[in-house]
Amino acid sequence: MKAVSFFIIFLAGFFFSACNSTDEPVLNPVTIHPKTMNLVEADNLFGFQMFHELQQDLEPQENIMISPISMANALAMALNGAHGSTYEQMVEALNLNGLNLEEINQTYQALMADLVNLDEEVVLSIANSIWYADFMPVKPDFLQNNMQYYQAEVSPLNFDDPASVDIINQWVSDNTKGKIESIVDALSPYDRMLLINATYFKGKWKYQFDEADSYESNFYPDPQTTIPTTFMSMNADVERLSNEWVDGLKLPYGKEGYSMYLLMPQYEKTMEELLSVLNQENWNTWMTEYQVINDVAIHIPRFSFEYESDLNQALRALGMEDAFIEQLADFSGITDYEQLFITNVKHKSFIEVNEQGTEAAAVTSITFGTTSVNPLTQFIANKPFLFAIVEEQTGAIIFMGQLNNPEV
Repeated sequence: MKAVSFFIIFLAGFFFSACNSTDEPVLNPVTIHPKTMNLVEADNLFGFQMFHELQQDLEPQENIMISPISMANALAMALNGAHGSTYEQMVEALNLNGLNLEEINQTYQALMADLVNLDEEVVLSIANSIWYADFMPVKPDFLQNNMQYYQAEVSPLNFDDPASVDIINQWVSDNTKGKIESIVDALSPYDRMLLINATYFKGKWKYQFDEADSYESNFYPDPQTTIPTTFMSMNADVERLSNEWVDGLKLPYGKEGYSMYLLMPQYEKTMEELLSVLNQENWNTWMTEYQVINDVAIHIPRFSFEYESDLNQALRALGMEDAFIEQLADFSGITDYEQLFITNVKHKSFIEVNEQGTEAAAVTSITFGTTSVNPLTQFIANKPFLFAIVEEQTGAIIFMGQLNNPEV
C-alpha cells in the first residue's frame, strides 16, 4: 500500500490519512509539494510528542483523544503575533524550523482547504476565531493574517459581560455540531484575547457494519478486569498490518480519502511496550507495510467518549517556555497596549464510533492575559469612583467626593 499521512486526529486508535487504494476511488486532488509535506511531517511529529506528554497523566482506564491539527492551527494563529525567543520556541515546539512565517501561513491555508474538500462523502470542517477585549487595540496585520490564511472570524467583546462566555461557547457548539458545547467557563478581569480552533469530522464507513450482527461481549482493559461492551462485526477485504509490535487494521471512510487505523499490541506485547516505540519514524514505516487481506473477520467495540486537558505543561515540556511567562513573553505582534502572555491552552475532544461510521470533534483554545493593569495605558471609569481636587504645591484637598451615578 502506498500511503500518505496527512495528519493525525487521534493516536493509538483513531488516525486519519489519505491513501491510494486498489479501487482507485475518485477524490478531489491534494496539492502535494515539499512545503506541504514539511508541514504535514511537522504536525504529525507534534502530534506524537503531545500524545506522549498527555498520555503520561492518564488514569487507569481513562481514554484519550487529541487533534494535532486543531492544536497546531490555534498555535499557528498565535505565532503570527509572536516575536523573538517566544517565536523561536513556538516554532521549535511545532517542528516548523524549516519554514518561515509566510510559508507556514500559506501552506496551512492550502492544506486546510484541500483536506476540507478532499472527499465529498466525508464532512471535515476546520473553523478558527479570535475574540478580544473590545477596549484593547489589536494590530491590523495580526488580524489580517489570521483572517486571510486561517479564515478566522474576528470579534471584539466586552469581556466584563457574562454574556460573552455564552457567545464564545455558542460558536464552539455551532462549529462542532453540538458535540462540544463549551470551551470557556468564565473570563477573568485580566483576560484579553482567545484564539480558538474547532475541528469537526463525520464519515461513513466504506464497508458499513450491520447492526443485526452486533453483539454483547467483554472488553478487557487489563487481564483482571472485564467490561460488558457492544461489539460490531463483519467480514470484509481490508488492509492489515502485522509485525513484531503491532496488529493493525485499516477501515476506510467514504471514497477512501480518510481512514481509521486501529493498532493493537501483538499478543505477547503490552500497551506500554507499544507506546514506547510509537513515534513518527516507526509510524511512517508501518504505513508502508499494510496489505490487503481477503475476508477478514472484524470485531470492534462500539464506543463514544469525551476528553479534556490543559496543554500548558505539555507545551512547556516541548520547549515552549517564554510564551507562558509574563516577563519573557513577546506577543508585541498582537498589541503594544499591554504585555500579553499565554495563560492557558485548553483542548477538548469527542468521538463516537458506531455501525454507520465515525463522528469526532476537537476544540483548542489559547487564552492571552495580563497580570496587572498598566496605569499609563488603561483607565476605564465605568463604575463608581472617588475624586478629589487638590492644590498642588501644598497638597491640600479642596474637594473630595464619590461618583455613583453620573446621570442624577
